[in-house]
Formats: sequence, C-alpha cells, structure tokens
Amino acid sequence: MHRLKVGALEPARLTFVLRGPGEVDLVAPAGERPPEQSFVDVPRLLSGLPRRMVRPPRLDLLFTVELSGADLAETEERLTFVRDVAALLARRDHTGTAVRVGAVGHYDHTDYESTWAKEGTLLRAPVVARPPAELPRALADWAPALRRQDTVSSLEDALHAVASLSAVHSGTAKGCRVLLIVGRRPPAPARQHGVVRACPRGTDWRAALARLRADGFRVLARADPATGPPPPDAAGRQARRYAAEAWRALGADGVLRPGTDSARDAVRALDPPWRQEGPECPFAFAAPLM
Repeated sequence: MHRLKVGALEPARLTFVLRGPGEVDLVAPAGERPPEQSFVDVPRLLSGLPRRMVRPPRLDLLFTVELSGADLAETEERLTFVRDVAALLARRDHTGTAVRVGAVGHYDHTDYESTWAKEGTLLRAPVVARPPAELPRALADWAPALRRQDTVSSLEDALHAVASLSAVHSGTAKGCRVLLIVGRRPPAPARQHGVVRACPRGTDWRAALARLRADGFRVLARADPATGPPPPDAAGRQARRYAAEAWRALGADGVLRPGTDSARDAVRALDPPWRQEGPECPFAFAAPLM
C-alpha cells in the first residue's frame, strides 16, 4: 500500500503507473517526497473504520448589516459580501434543509443629528431564516444611506432585534446558531460613555449579546478597520478606544477581515464540522460519508 500525505482540503494530482500485472505504483507530484510503501493488514484496517459519520446540525445563520456608509459603495460592499456568502451556501444546500439564513439591516438614529430631525427608518424588517438561495431576493430593496456621524451606529438595536427573533423561534429544533455582524461602527452604549453618545432608546448591546450567546449563538464580527492617523484630541482617542473595546467583545468568537477574508473563507469558518463514531479514519474521502 502506498501512502502520501496531503494537507486538509488541499487538492493533489496523483499519477499511477502500471508496471505489470498487479504492479501499480504511485508517482509523487513534482517537488514532493516519494510516497511511502509499507505492508498493511487490509482486513484489520477496514475493521477499524468509523462505525458512522454523523451529519452536522443544521446551520442557522443570521446577519446584521450596517446600511449607512460614507458613500454608497461602502454599503454595497457589505451587501455584496452577504449575498456572496448566501450564494455559496445555496450551492451546498439549495432547499434549506441543512442551512437557513436571515438578516437584520440597520441605519443611523436620526436623534443624533437634531431633536427636530424627522424620524426615519431605524431597522429593516427582519428577514426571517429561509433557504440561502432566497436571501438575495429578500435583500433586493435594502437601500444604502449616507451615515450621519462616524462614532457609533444603531447596531445595539439590531442585536436586540436578532435576540427577539431568536426567542420567537425558540421552540424549533436548534441547530448550529451563528450571528455574523457586518459593519463599520460599534453599537452605541446604553449610557453616555464620555464623548460617545448613548443609544436614544437606551438599548444595552452587552445585554443583547449575552442573551444571544446564552441562547447558543456563536457571534462573529466583520468590521471595517479604523483608517487614518490616530486622533489628535482626547475625545477622538476616547471614541476610538471605545470602538476597539466594543469590537473585541463582539468578535470574541471569531473575526473576519474585510479585504482579506473572502466570502469563501467565511463559509469555511461557518461550516459545522462532520463528526464520526469510532476510531480515527486513516483514509481521505472526496465527500463525507453518508
């Protein structure tokens, strides 16, 4: 028996050469070490295979998407990322049997600009979990908006909406639950934090985050990095420190980096692993055993 080590999920082109009747050799890829040859007790090896491959639980994925940006291109990049993730998941499960996705979009509080500002749309109506192939169509009317300030967003209200949405469907069978936060600015605090203004509604994002994690959610963050030189004034430095601390808390379960981690990388990070019952399997398979 020939053995050749390859990295997990890495493609490898193998060449087999027929030397004669019953004589088959494995030729190593260019630049690789020759494959090891050893005698293997095949019956014993087969008897030690896993008894069963265990299908992972259903993936329930929810997004929060910040829909306010410095320009329309900034927000469109976020929506494109979400649509790309949904499209990749749809290739794996078009029917929504193994994967369900939903989303909550959020804008700025008009209260930050003026007490006389006309109240606008704060949150898009939540897109409840559905087959991933249906998500892009559900997001078609999500319109980007120009952000009013660059300190905090209404993410705290979006987190509260996701937690409430989760509670409504708590009677359904729970799968692998993931919340992916896509945005730039941190949530507003429940109370004024130095120069960082409080949420006009008094929503506590830390309480909403704790509620989600207690309900079994793994929370990942994909936040635009801070750009430009450090703020020269104390107020600016305080606001940046608050943002850094908030994103650390939000991304404690995992972080995706815009411009570095693609939608395909995100899907790999989101995918629940297959498990096996029995001993470790020494063989590699092109697809999981059913």
